[in-house]
Amino acid sequence: MKNNKTLKIIIITLLFLIILTIVGVIYFNKMKVINDEKNIIYEISFFDGGEPGTNRDIKIYNDKVKINITHGCSYVDCKSKTEKRTQKFSKESIDKLKKFVETNFSTKLNGNKVVIYGTKQLNLYQKDVIYSLEGGESNFEINVEEYKYKIEYHENDNLDYFIYFKDDNSILVKKVLNNKITTYKVNFSEENMNRLNNYIEKMIEPEPDFPILWRYSKKYENSDDWFWKRYGVSEEEMYIINSIIENNESILDNLN
Repeated sequence: MKNNKTLKIIIITLLFLIILTIVGVIYFNKMKVINDEKNIIYEISFFDGGEPGTNRDIKIYNDKVKINITHGCSYVDCKSKTEKRTQKFSKESIDKLKKFVETNFSTKLNGNKVVIYGTKQLNLYQKDVIYSLEGGESNFEINVEEYKYKIEYHENDNLDYFIYFKDDNSILVKKVLNNKITTYKVNFSEENMNRLNNYIEKMIEPEPDFPILWRYSKKYENSDDWFWKRYGVSEEEMYIINSIIENNESILDNLN
Protein backbone atom coordinates (compact mmCIF):
# COMPACT_ATOMS: atom_id res chain seq x y z
CA MET A 1 0.00 0.00 0.00
CA LYS A 2 2.83 2.31 0.91
CA ASN A 3 4.61 1.47 -2.36
CA ASN A 4 1.49 2.34 -4.38
CA LYS A 5 1.22 5.69 -2.63
CA THR A 6 4.89 6.42 -3.31
CA LEU A 7 4.45 5.46 -7.00
CA LYS A 8 1.46 7.80 -7.30
CA ILE A 9 3.48 10.66 -5.83
CA ILE A 10 6.33 9.99 -8.29
CA ILE A 11 3.93 9.85 -11.27
CA ILE A 12 2.13 13.06 -10.19
CA THR A 13 5.50 14.79 -9.69
CA LEU A 14 6.71 13.70 -13.13
CA LEU A 15 3.48 14.86 -14.76
CA PHE A 16 3.75 18.19 -12.98
CA LEU A 17 7.35 18.62 -14.15
CA ILE A 18 6.39 17.72 -17.74
CA ILE A 19 3.51 20.22 -17.72
CA LEU A 20 5.75 22.87 -16.16
CA THR A 21 8.40 22.24 -18.84
CA ILE A 22 5.83 22.50 -21.66
CA VAL A 23 4.42 25.75 -20.26
CA GLY A 24 7.95 27.10 -19.84
CA VAL A 25 8.89 26.27 -23.45
CA ILE A 26 5.68 27.84 -24.79
CA TYR A 27 6.27 30.97 -22.70
CA PHE A 28 9.93 31.17 -23.74
CA ASN A 29 9.06 30.85 -27.44
CA LYS A 30 6.29 33.42 -27.13
CA MET A 31 8.62 35.90 -25.40
CA LYS A 32 11.27 35.21 -28.06
CA VAL A 33 8.79 36.09 -30.81
CA ILE A 34 7.68 39.24 -28.95
CA ASN A 35 11.27 40.37 -28.39
CA ASP A 36 12.10 39.50 -32.00
CA GLU A 37 9.25 41.69 -33.23
CA LYS A 38 10.40 44.56 -31.00
CA ASN A 39 13.89 44.44 -32.55
CA ILE A 40 12.69 44.91 -36.13
CA ILE A 41 14.17 48.09 -37.62
CA TYR A 42 12.21 48.01 -40.88
CA GLU A 43 9.76 45.58 -42.45
CA ILE A 44 9.11 45.41 -46.20
CA SER A 45 6.07 43.59 -47.60
CA PHE A 46 6.63 43.15 -51.33
CA PHE A 47 4.12 41.44 -53.62
CA ASP A 48 5.38 41.17 -57.19
CA GLY A 49 1.88 41.55 -58.70
CA GLY A 50 2.09 38.32 -60.68
CA GLU A 51 -0.62 35.72 -61.10
CA PRO A 52 -0.67 33.92 -58.73
CA GLY A 53 2.44 35.88 -57.71
CA THR A 54 4.99 35.79 -54.93
CA ASN A 55 5.02 37.76 -51.67
CA ARG A 56 8.17 38.60 -49.76
CA ASP A 57 7.99 39.60 -46.10
CA ILE A 58 11.38 41.12 -45.28
CA LYS A 59 12.35 41.97 -41.68
CA ILE A 60 15.50 43.96 -41.00
CA TYR A 61 17.27 43.63 -37.64
CA ASN A 62 20.54 44.97 -36.22
CA ASP A 63 22.53 41.92 -37.33
CA LYS A 64 20.39 39.98 -39.79
CA VAL A 65 17.65 40.00 -42.40
CA LYS A 66 14.77 37.51 -42.27
CA ILE A 67 12.84 36.81 -45.45
CA ASN A 68 9.65 34.78 -45.81
CA ILE A 69 8.97 34.04 -49.48
CA THR A 70 5.43 32.84 -50.15
CA HIS A 71 4.77 31.44 -53.62
CA GLY A 72 1.11 31.63 -54.62
CA CYS A 73 -0.65 28.78 -56.39
CA SER A 74 -3.74 29.06 -58.62
CA TYR A 75 -4.43 25.35 -59.16
CA VAL A 76 -7.47 23.75 -57.54
CA ASP A 77 -6.74 22.53 -53.98
CA CYS A 78 -3.21 23.92 -54.28
CA LYS A 79 -1.71 25.54 -51.19
CA SER A 80 0.78 28.36 -51.13
CA LYS A 81 4.32 27.42 -50.10
CA THR A 82 6.53 29.53 -47.86
CA GLU A 83 10.30 29.30 -47.65
CA LYS A 84 12.12 31.05 -44.81
CA ARG A 85 15.61 32.50 -45.07
CA THR A 86 17.80 34.26 -42.52
CA GLN A 87 20.93 36.08 -43.69
CA LYS A 88 23.56 37.46 -41.32
CA PHE A 89 24.58 41.06 -42.05
CA SER A 90 27.39 43.22 -40.63
CA LYS A 91 26.60 46.57 -38.98
CA GLU A 92 28.01 48.35 -42.04
CA SER A 93 25.66 46.48 -44.38
CA ILE A 94 22.66 47.04 -42.08
CA ASP A 95 23.46 50.76 -42.09
CA LYS A 96 23.52 50.72 -45.91
CA LEU A 97 20.22 48.84 -45.96
CA LYS A 98 18.62 51.33 -43.57
CA LYS A 99 19.81 54.20 -45.76
CA PHE A 100 18.42 52.42 -48.84
CA VAL A 101 14.97 52.07 -47.24
CA GLU A 102 14.91 55.64 -45.93
CA THR A 103 16.12 57.13 -49.23
CA ASN A 104 14.03 55.08 -51.64
CA PHE A 105 10.80 54.52 -49.70
CA SER A 106 10.39 57.62 -47.54
CA THR A 107 6.94 58.28 -48.99
CA LYS A 108 5.86 54.66 -48.48
CA LEU A 109 7.03 54.33 -44.88
CA ASN A 110 4.21 53.84 -42.39
CA GLY A 111 5.98 53.73 -39.05
CA ASN A 112 8.68 51.17 -39.78
CA LYS A 113 6.74 49.32 -42.49
CA VAL A 114 6.83 49.58 -46.27
CA VAL A 115 4.20 47.95 -48.51
CA ILE A 116 4.99 47.50 -52.21
CA TYR A 117 2.38 46.09 -54.57
CA GLY A 118 3.73 45.18 -57.98
CA THR A 119 7.18 45.47 -59.54
CA LYS A 120 6.00 48.51 -61.50
CA GLN A 121 6.31 50.52 -58.28
CA LEU A 122 10.06 49.87 -58.31
CA ASN A 123 12.87 50.95 -60.60
CA LEU A 124 15.58 48.52 -61.70
CA TYR A 125 17.97 49.49 -58.89
CA GLN A 126 15.32 49.08 -56.17
CA LYS A 127 14.26 45.66 -57.50
CA ASP A 128 17.85 44.43 -57.66
CA VAL A 129 18.54 45.48 -54.05
CA ILE A 130 15.38 43.84 -52.67
CA TYR A 131 15.95 40.58 -54.53
CA SER A 132 19.64 40.58 -53.57
CA LEU A 133 18.78 40.22 -49.86
CA GLU A 134 17.91 36.57 -50.47
CA GLY A 135 21.47 35.89 -51.66
CA GLY A 136 23.16 37.26 -48.55
CA GLU A 137 25.50 40.09 -47.65
CA SER A 138 27.92 39.84 -50.60
CA ASN A 139 25.11 39.85 -53.12
CA PHE A 140 23.57 42.83 -51.34
CA GLU A 141 26.86 44.77 -51.37
CA ILE A 142 27.16 44.40 -55.14
CA ASN A 143 23.61 45.59 -55.77
CA VAL A 144 23.21 48.35 -53.19
CA GLU A 145 26.03 50.44 -54.68
CA GLU A 146 24.41 53.44 -56.35
CA TYR A 147 25.19 54.29 -59.97
CA LYS A 148 24.15 56.30 -62.98
CA TYR A 149 25.31 53.52 -65.32
CA LYS A 150 26.80 50.12 -64.64
CA ILE A 151 28.84 47.49 -66.49
CA GLU A 152 28.75 43.88 -65.29
CA TYR A 153 31.70 42.08 -66.85
CA HIS A 154 31.99 38.31 -66.40
CA GLU A 155 35.54 37.10 -67.00
CA ASN A 156 34.97 33.45 -66.02
CA ASP A 157 32.98 31.32 -63.57
CA ASN A 158 35.04 32.59 -60.61
CA LEU A 159 35.79 36.20 -61.55
CA ASP A 160 33.38 39.10 -62.15
CA TYR A 161 33.78 42.87 -62.27
CA PHE A 162 31.05 45.38 -61.43
CA ILE A 163 31.83 48.86 -62.72
CA TYR A 164 29.76 51.77 -61.36
CA PHE A 165 29.62 55.10 -63.21
CA LYS A 166 28.59 57.70 -60.65
CA ASP A 167 26.64 60.95 -61.00
CA ASP A 168 29.79 62.94 -60.18
CA ASN A 169 31.64 61.40 -63.17
CA SER A 170 33.72 59.09 -60.94
CA ILE A 171 34.03 55.31 -61.45
CA LEU A 172 34.04 52.61 -58.77
CA VAL A 173 34.97 48.95 -59.32
CA LYS A 174 34.02 45.87 -57.31
CA LYS A 175 36.12 42.84 -58.21
CA VAL A 176 34.52 39.56 -57.13
CA LEU A 177 36.94 36.64 -57.09
CA ASN A 178 35.61 33.39 -55.60
CA ASN A 179 32.91 35.42 -53.78
CA LYS A 180 35.50 37.74 -52.17
CA ILE A 181 34.88 41.42 -52.97
CA THR A 182 37.64 43.99 -53.52
CA THR A 183 36.55 47.61 -54.03
CA TYR A 184 38.63 50.37 -55.61
CA LYS A 185 38.27 53.69 -57.43
CA VAL A 186 39.50 54.45 -60.93
CA ASN A 187 42.07 57.26 -61.06
CA PHE A 188 42.08 58.69 -64.60
CA SER A 189 42.59 62.15 -66.02
CA GLU A 190 39.48 64.29 -66.36
CA GLU A 191 39.69 63.93 -70.13
CA ASN A 192 39.65 60.12 -70.01
CA MET A 193 36.95 60.04 -67.33
CA ASN A 194 34.76 62.13 -69.64
CA ARG A 195 35.69 59.82 -72.50
CA LEU A 196 34.54 56.75 -70.59
CA ASN A 197 31.36 58.37 -69.35
CA ASN A 198 30.49 59.53 -72.87
CA TYR A 199 31.04 56.01 -74.15
CA ILE A 200 28.79 54.31 -71.59
CA GLU A 201 26.13 57.00 -72.06
CA LYS A 202 26.12 56.35 -75.80
CA MET A 203 25.79 52.59 -75.24
CA ILE A 204 22.93 53.03 -72.76
CA GLU A 205 21.02 55.58 -74.87
CA PRO A 206 18.87 53.04 -76.78
CA GLU A 207 17.55 51.64 -73.45
CA PRO A 208 17.50 54.52 -70.92
CA ASP A 209 15.32 52.56 -68.46
CA PHE A 210 17.92 49.79 -68.32
CA PRO A 211 21.23 51.51 -67.41
CA ILE A 212 23.27 48.30 -67.19
CA LEU A 213 25.58 46.68 -69.75
CA TRP A 214 26.18 42.95 -69.35
CA ARG A 215 29.34 41.74 -71.03
CA TYR A 216 30.99 38.31 -71.16
CA SER A 217 34.60 37.50 -72.04
CA LYS A 218 35.82 35.45 -75.02
CA LYS A 219 35.53 32.38 -72.80
CA TYR A 220 31.80 32.37 -73.55
CA GLU A 221 32.16 32.86 -77.32
CA ASN A 222 31.16 29.27 -78.10
CA SER A 223 27.87 29.61 -76.23
CA ASP A 224 24.55 30.23 -77.97
CA ASP A 225 25.07 32.49 -80.99
CA TRP A 226 22.26 34.84 -79.95
CA PHE A 227 23.73 35.12 -76.47
CA TRP A 228 27.19 35.96 -77.75
CA LYS A 229 25.95 38.56 -80.23
CA ARG A 230 23.94 40.25 -77.49
CA TYR A 231 26.36 40.05 -74.56
CA GLY A 232 29.80 39.15 -75.93
CA VAL A 233 32.50 41.77 -75.40
CA SER A 234 33.87 43.50 -78.50
CA GLU A 235 37.54 44.37 -79.02
CA GLU A 236 36.85 48.05 -78.42
CA GLU A 237 34.90 47.29 -75.26
CA MET A 238 37.71 45.04 -74.05
CA TYR A 239 40.17 47.95 -74.19
CA ILE A 240 37.75 50.09 -72.21
CA ILE A 241 36.98 47.42 -69.62
CA ASN A 242 40.64 46.44 -69.19
CA SER A 243 41.67 50.06 -68.71
CA ILE A 244 39.09 50.34 -65.91
CA ILE A 245 39.67 47.04 -64.10
CA GLU A 246 43.46 47.43 -64.33
CA ASN A 247 43.20 51.12 -63.42
CA ASN A 248 45.50 51.89 -66.35
CA GLU A 249 44.34 54.67 -68.64
CA SER A 250 47.21 54.12 -71.12
CA ILE A 251 45.23 51.10 -72.43
CA LEU A 252 42.76 53.59 -73.89
CA ASP A 253 45.49 54.63 -76.36
CA ASN A 254 44.64 51.46 -78.31
CA LEU A 255 41.29 52.95 -79.28
CA ASN A 256 40.91 54.80 -82.56
